Order: sequence, then C-alpha cells, then structure tokens
Amino acid sequence: MASERLLKRMANWQQDKKHTGNEDLTDQILADVERLLNIQRGNVLIDADMGMPDIRTVFHSHMSPDLDDLSSQILHQITQFEPRLAKVEVSNDESERQSQDGLLWNLKAEHINAPGDWFEADVKVDVSGSITVRAKK
Repeated sequence: MASERLLKRMANWQQDKKHTGNEDLTDQILADVERLLNIQRGNVLIDADMGMPDIRTVFHSHMSPDLDDLSSQILHQITQFEPRLAKVEVSNDESERQSQDGLLWNLKAEHINAPGDWFEADVKVDVSGSITVRAKK
C-alpha cells in the first residue's frame, strides 16, 4: 500500500516533488485526518457513516458534552477511514483538556508501514465545531 493517496502522488509527480521521511508522511496523514473529522456525517455519497455528527450541538446544549462518546466517534472515524494508521488511541483528560476555546484530545498512533514508529497529535474541537489536528513536537 502506498504511503500517499493517489491524487496526492499524481499532483506531486506533476510538480516533480518527492516526499521522503516519516515527518512528511505524518503531516500528510494528519492533514487527511483533519479533513476526515471535519466532514459532517451524511454528506459523503460513498459511505453514509463517514464523518462526524454535528459537533456544534455539543457547545450549544445546556448539558455537559459526552466526552466518551466524542472520543469513540473520533476513534471510529480514524480506524475506519484512515488505513495508514495502526494501533490508534484517542484519550481525553477532562480536567486538563477542556477550555473556553473548545475540547482537546490526544491522538497516538503507529504508521502501518513502519511498525514501532509512533507519533502523537492534539485533536482540538473549537466552539464553532471546527476540528484541527496538529502533531506534537
């Protein structure tokens, strides 16, 4: 299995770009995970289960958010639709990971083509429902 998506490989080939190293691969995967998590469920024709539920309702409700459900939704989306990752873990520490700006999770995963090569990232959901995924340095 290729480390890059077909359309990215074609675009890079057309621009004579060559990607090497796992840092580039990690950045590409995290960008794809971010796009995946920002898809609203039901808006993808090829799979009705792809995408997250409307996250904005979490912040506009009078009840506290169900962080376990959101964690399992994030984990499901990544394990189901990102085949370049293995042993995916998503964790949320309620005491440290909530703020006025949104909610924060820790993502830990292993590259499927490089066993033992783990990386970590922050998955942040802001109050507008937008999700960002950034590698931890």
